[in-house]
Formats: sequence, structure tokens, C-alpha cells
Amino acid sequence: MQHKPYSLIKQLKFSFLKDGDAINVGNYTFQCVETPGHTTGHMCLYESSKKILISGDHILNVTTPNISLLDYRQNLLGEYVSSLDKVYKLYVELVLPGHGDVFRGCKKE
Repeated sequence: MQHKPYSLIKQLKFSFLKDGDAINVGNYTFQCVETPGHTTGHMCLYESSKKILISGDHILNVTTPNISLLDYRQNLLGEYVSSLDKVYKLYVELVLPGHGDVFRGCKKE
């Protein structure tokens, strides 16, 4: 199989998303929820009418994400805890994590 030279590949147009932006996909409207801590710029997607959270690496089922010290001037652990507080306010029934199995609920009341 021959690969096309880069110059012949259609270039994609994209834009950066920010907290509160919406993404419409079929019958779903996902709200962007910025959740830094695991990584700078990490984003979860929340579908409020279906109570679905695409959590990426922010919330995992059987473990917690790695919080690295990338820059001593940043408080990544503090950002992660603030992001957890932010997501805690959402009503979530189904979590789609970046690793591991899909699971129900992401908080204990």
C-alpha cells in the first residue's frame, strides 16, 4: 500500500474548544467542561439531557489519574481537585473514561 505524500492529503480545519462550548453530534449536544490537573487543557464532554460524561483521563473507574509535576510553578494537584469539584456538580449516570470499562455514576452521595 502506497501512502500519499503529505502535500496531497486534505488538510483538516480545526479550532480549540474552551469551557462551556457545545459540540453537536446527531441527537447529542455535549458541553465542554475544562478539567485541568491530569494534564493542562484536559477537557471532559457532558451531555446533560442523557446524563453522559466522556471523562477522558479525569475520572477513571478503578484507579486515579497520574498528576505529574511538570512545572513547579503550577499547582496541578490543586487544579485536579478543583476540576473534581466542578464535575461533582454535574448529574452523571454514565461515564465513558479514556481507559478501562464504561461505568455508571461517578460519585457517592
